[in-house]
Amino acid sequence: MNTEVQDSVLSALSEYTNPDLRYTPQLVESNLADIVNDSLSLLEVVYDLEDRYNITLKPETLTEMRTVADLVHAVNGEVSTLNHHSNQLHGG
Repeated sequence: MNTEVQDSVLSALSEYTNPDLRYTPQLVESNLADIVNDSLSLLEVVYDLEDRYNITLKPETLTEMRTVADLVHAVNGEVSTLNHHSNQLHGG
C-alpha cells in the first residue's frame, strides 16, 4: 500500500470532516458515510484526489466504495496503473 496515497486520502477526508483525522486500523474500516457528512462532501474528496493524482475513478468504483479502505485502494489502484503506463511510455 502506498502510504503517500493513504495520507492524501486522510488529508482530503479531514478537510470535510475532522481536521485531526489520523490513521488507525479502525478508521480504515470505517464506513465513509459515517465519516463524511454528505454525498456532496464525499464527491469533493474524490475530486480533490483525482486532481492531485491526475486520475479518474470509474463511476462503478465510486458506487462500490463503502469504507475508507475502499477509497484508499481505489486511488492507489489508479495511481499504480498511471505509474505503470507512464513507465512503459518512458521506457521504464
